[in-house]
Amino acid sequence: MNLTRHQLKQAYLSLKNGAVCLDDHLAQGVLVYVEGLMISEGIERDSYLSLDTLTKVSAKVRMGSLMPIDFFGLNARPCEEDNFKPISLKVCELVSQPNGQSVRRWKTLANFSANDFTIAMEILLLVISELSALDDYSAGECVPAGVVAQFHDYQYRQSEHRYCA
Repeated sequence: MNLTRHQLKQAYLSLKNGAVCLDDHLAQGVLVYVEGLMISEGIERDSYLSLDTLTKVSAKVRMGSLMPIDFFGLNARPCEEDNFKPISLKVCELVSQPNGQSVRRWKTLANFSANDFTIAMEILLLVISELSALDDYSAGECVPAGVVAQFHDYQYRQSEHRYCA
């Protein structure tokens, strides 16, 4: 997959502005990969990415891995199990609730195997190059999916029953 120069610049700007949260397993590898792309394309910039800008908690897009990823080929035996996909790419989206209110939740866009980390980074760059198309929202509004979200729904239903009784 080849990004256009414009897409790469937009993705870089999104990364620089803290629109993406990468976990500790991915941040350094993504930083090196993106800076390498910028150099290879001859794109000038005023400042470089830092690990701090890639790990913002209140981001629109998150990418994480259940295990460390060997970006630099140091591990002689990488995980080659294709069914195990530890890398996940998520985006914060607006979800309508049955009560008519809307809440923000994390939606998984894709999961990748450890061997597909380059594809995962390219998909991440493609997604964040189009961030202007995503809804704007206040930082920190996105509620984690899963158990915590179910707990919030449970709390809401409990308070609703309390007032309806």
